[in-house]
Amino acid sequence: MLHPRVIFDLCRFPMWLINGISIAPNRQVTVDGWALPDRGDLMVGEIVMNRRKADFFQWRESPDMAKAFKWHENTEVARFRAVFHNVDIDTEEMLRFSYVGRWSRDPFNRWQDIYFPLQAWRNKLFAEPDGPRMKRTQGNTDFFWYVLYGTTAAEVLNEVTKTYFGKGLADFRDICDWGCGCARVVQAVHRIAPKANVVGLDIDQDNITWCQGNIPYAQFEHVPLFPPTDIPDGRFDLLYGISVFTHLTRQAFEAWRDELHRLVRPGGVVLVTVNRGASLVRMGNEELIVRALATGFDDTSTDHALDDQIGTDTYYRGTFLSTAEAMRIFGTRFRVRDIASQANGTSQDLVVCERI
Repeated sequence: MLHPRVIFDLCRFPMWLINGISIAPNRQVTVDGWALPDRGDLMVGEIVMNRRKADFFQWRESPDMAKAFKWHENTEVARFRAVFHNVDIDTEEMLRFSYVGRWSRDPFNRWQDIYFPLQAWRNKLFAEPDGPRMKRTQGNTDFFWYVLYGTTAAEVLNEVTKTYFGKGLADFRDICDWGCGCARVVQAVHRIAPKANVVGLDIDQDNITWCQGNIPYAQFEHVPLFPPTDIPDGRFDLLYGISVFTHLTRQAFEAWRDELHRLVRPGGVVLVTVNRGASLVRMGNEELIVRALATGFDDTSTDHALDDQIGTDTYYRGTFLSTAEAMRIFGTRFRVRDIASQANGTSQDLVVCERI
């Protein structure tokens, strides 16, 4: 049995997610989700919206959470409901939700904030893919999830580039979404950086075809399973990849790392997510944790989500890295500014790189 300290070291911040947001005609916003306890104590945390304390906040029973997170204490009541009264539902302001310390009012981890584009959602400004395309992109067929977490990914990228490079997404001219799927993040990036030239790349031809027919403000190209691509050297000044390196064998991983280096011009920014500590904890597999920590790189788990689209059942994986191996692999081609812990979907980490 793993020592609790191992879990604590791997999962630096308490994981949490929003499952639903409802807006009532009386200007009441209700938020439902789950949040793991910080250091075993749920009572030290709560959910706030735009730094505003909820008018009603309640922890609820969640026996399923105790099964899913077997190394965490007090998860039997980890589901929550937060209610906010008299919300200006006509505002153009983004709704930003944070999991904060009840007394400090500071987020446990600001990279885990969740963003909801209220007006864009109410005005139906997002193109909606069909269920199978969304499932290949995000693991489920929920359009609310598509908008909520596509927006969250884009907003986090925007905050990261401001923090580490002093400029937001709108300050970049040529942006690449590597592994764009059905444009979940592209749609949100365009709202932040409407003048940028955005190019989406993916190995899923069906999703690329859908994007080409439904997202007119960006370009989309199908790319092979292994590089090289036909894209010119130094085409982009910003490239991001959300949940792509999390699915590659070591051979494909290192080949695509080199290709991304070629595609980004010197001084450009590369932001990519990896499965590291918290992702290992979330899997709940002790053997996987031990193996990944021992080897530094584990790609033994298969993922069949794209088999029908890419024509092989061996390419797509579940890939996990140690911190040291992540620094080594990316450090051979990039200047690694940081690895932002749990900066995508509660558990994936974001590697912040500069092209050298």
